[in-house]
Amino acid sequence: MIGLFQHITTGLYALVNNAGVWQPGEIEWVSLAAYRRVMEVNTFGNVRVTKAFLPLIRREKGRVVAVTSAVGLHATPVASAYCMTKAATEFFSDALRHEMHKWGVKVVIVEPGNFAQSTDIILPAVFNKYTEDLRNGMEEVVKEDYGMEYFDFKMEQLRVEGEDEANDATAVIDAMVDAVTLTTPSHRYLVGSSFEDYMTWMWLGYFPTRWTDPIEQTEREGSPKPAMLQKTY
Repeated sequence: MIGLFQHITTGLYALVNNAGVWQPGEIEWVSLAAYRRVMEVNTFGNVRVTKAFLPLIRREKGRVVAVTSAVGLHATPVASAYCMTKAATEFFSDALRHEMHKWGVKVVIVEPGNFAQSTDIILPAVFNKYTEDLRNGMEEVVKEDYGMEYFDFKMEQLRVEGEDEANDATAVIDAMVDAVTLTTPSHRYLVGSSFEDYMTWMWLGYFPTRWTDPIEQTEREGSPKPAMLQKTY
């Protein structure tokens, strides 16, 4: 009990919120339960933990670090559930930063780019489970209109893209360390897995959508189309 009292009295200097789960799939494929699950972990998990420890952090004039994602700045197709949770966490953290300023507490956002291979977020077994759950849970009308050829193509495309992501998270860890230890850390750290990755997210996040939309249009000439769009009348 004495140790607990002393801990509360002295406070807590830093909290890093880094928990996250992924959810692939076009919007019509993903169940509401899946949306809620990702939101509970990625967004409300962040909110719950932050609120629980804020009194301790305020006493120390410490800091809160939120690890969001570059897709919290620019939504990508076939990943809406994940993108929306990261965008929500961005805004929660921005509001928190303004509110904590009077307490001397710093709030920092770390926005990793393409680092999926350096985590277990898309392990083969995990990705396969996502794919099967989507296939089995899809409404019949949606399954008929899209067709399994298109579904399989998009999921395979997503899997291959994930394999191209960086498998070394050192740059993200360095940003977390800076967020915790620097006297005057930046409000945001956009962390690319390479210079090209960094510039891509800068481009996608801040340039007009009429310029950036073509980058995210993954359908190419000769790619499978949804079954309904293949029908001729």
